[in-house]
Amino acid sequence: MRERFDAAAVVRGCVEGYRLAYGGSAPGALSRRFELSLPAEPVPVLGAPDLLAQMLDKLVENAVDFAAAGTSIRISLASDARLRVENQGPALPDAIRDSLFDSMVSLRGRDRRSASKPLTAADNRARDSASVAAPTSSLS
Repeated sequence: MRERFDAAAVVRGCVEGYRLAYGGSAPGALSRRFELSLPAEPVPVLGAPDLLAQMLDKLVENAVDFAAAGTSIRISLASDARLRVENQGPALPDAIRDSLFDSMVSLRGRDRRSASKPLTAADNRARDSASVAAPTSSLS
């Protein structure tokens, strides 16, 4: 169901969860740092907050899996609701760029999950609701 909500609040809450989940406190856990950049004002959108969170989860999962050791995952939300998830890691081969969101495309070995599964899932979340979240002028 589409509703008006503050995308910045959703993204902030998700990043708080990632910091706990990927904090590396458990033995053998993967430790990652997260940098968050949000506008000072709310980012009102019309959409589904749970789908935005699910999409961000999938993008972050992929970013964590491919980030170089000791680097941060950067998440930013612009005032026009553009969301970015960035990591430092190996560059994508040119041959895969056009098919990155296709299912069963993988940059990993056979023993690991498909690289595109999280991205395909994120792409599907965005397409399922036509738009996970569309900018709007207010939250009311």
